Amino acid sequence: MKFKVYAIIIFFGIVKPLSAQIRDMFNPLYIKWLMDKNTEYFLKEILSKDPLYPKLITWNGATYYAGLLEAWKYTNDENYFKQLMDVCNNFQWKLFSGHQNSTANNLLIGDSYLNMYIRENDPVYIADVQKEINRMMNSTWIGGDYWWWVDALFMGPPTFALLAQVEKDRTHLDFMHNKWELTFKNLCDKKEHLFYRDSNWVYNPEDSRTYTSTGGKIFWSRGNGWAVGGICRLLNYLPEGHPYRKFYLRILKEMMMSIAACQQQDGLWTSNLVDQKDFPNTETSGSALFCYAMTWGINNGILNRKKYEPVIRKTWTALVNCIQPEGYLGYCQIEAHSPGIVKKTDTDWFGQGLFLMAATEVLKMVDKEQRH
Repeated sequence: MKFKVYAIIIFFGIVKPLSAQIRDMFNPLYIKWLMDKNTEYFLKEILSKDPLYPKLITWNGATYYAGLLEAWKYTNDENYFKQLMDVCNNFQWKLFSGHQNSTANNLLIGDSYLNMYIRENDPVYIADVQKEINRMMNSTWIGGDYWWWVDALFMGPPTFALLAQVEKDRTHLDFMHNKWELTFKNLCDKKEHLFYRDSNWVYNPEDSRTYTSTGGKIFWSRGNGWAVGGICRLLNYLPEGHPYRKFYLRILKEMMMSIAACQQQDGLWTSNLVDQKDFPNTETSGSALFCYAMTWGINNGILNRKKYEPVIRKTWTALVNCIQPEGYLGYCQIEAHSPGIVKKTDTDWFGQGLFLMAATEVLKMVDKEQRH
């Protein structure tokens, strides 16, 4: 469903009373209204106040723009496109320079630059992305060049894959895949089919820091969300029939089974997936990523609809109930690297982007259902 359809409905004033009175969480118009409210909040409270704030192009802001990018590509909403172009132009199509050898966090905004390049065909848009990836491929895997934390699987690989597509150069994919496999080998628990956030959390019965007060393993919700969300974003750019696809599809399916089994009664997930005693409250950033990945899997014919759609509907309903009156996603664990306490007013820029990603896939799902 393209934006011109939504625009006509909005012009005649249908969306506002729909949002206030019907509040049908699976009505496409209501979902789009929530997306608009989210982007309007970000524009008013974040972007307009300090358009050159560096965090807008490192992972915090870039995650928001990753969500906005997906929302724009599906709805073709010109307001979404303008926000994307504004931040790209404000930073002159450069990557964040505040991290030494930051091989993943500062690559996330490169996904937006590459998509704008595909639309406008201006080589300036991707020059800095090309420079950084070439630097990485010609350097040793030390320090920040090693994807030692699971978040990196969301931040970097999709940009590698899209640049490979743009440049028609398979070596980018080979390099990316080798790095991804190394992270998988070091951080994925092959029995649980879940990721540890980094090596500090890999279960070790001799190290009390690696297990909970009841002896359970520590699988950070958002960390596993970064992994499955990153796989979906990567698969968007990995060509059909490519030999690497089977590897990522297998991991996605295995992880989705484990994750679905950890869903709580309210439809969300706790910040530690398999042992809820220490942090029993549910939170939204990991949950939004799980909603995105599961719905993406259904929309792309990878996950079984009968099995996963009830999980998605329960999650989406819970996420919508966590949207605060101002338009932002509440109960979102703030910047962290492990499970923790979450409050109603907690939020961050990345949470806004993760909600947009989930909303876009849910919108696709219900649009398809209505067409059939």
